[in-house]
Amino acid sequence: MPTLIEVTLEEVNGGDEIVYTFQGQGAVSWSLRPVAEAIAHGGLGVQHVAGSTIIQVDLAGVGPSPENREADEPRRLANAGLGNVVEVVEMPLSGSVAQSFIGLRQNASNVEVHHRTDGEHAQLVVTIEGEHT
Repeated sequence: MPTLIEVTLEEVNGGDEIVYTFQGQGAVSWSLRPVAEAIAHGGLGVQHVAGSTIIQVDLAGVGPSPENREADEPRRLANAGLGNVVEVVEMPLSGSVAQSFIGLRQNASNVEVHHRTDGEHAQLVVTIEGEHT
């Protein structure tokens, strides 16, 4: 079963990327959708996520990484250089589901998800472009 070893935020070609990096063999299923509030899987309840719009990302078929086994609090990631993403709230692993919430400054005009490999690691990349005014 693959393990989620890192989540990073980057600006690439005018869009923001949230990169989920996995180690190990196996398939990871994912879903991504806008939500009105961030309700965490596993009984942790409603989470505050900075931003005016929230996107929920669920990754299924994920095992715990050794350094994250004791995590029981959400981890907040931010990068002031991003134009669309305010923060990503990464929830503790619940069963084999890794969940995160992406807080946006405004509605996204384009959200794309793709897979890539980075050497020995597989990555799921969420690219977000905001509405142009």
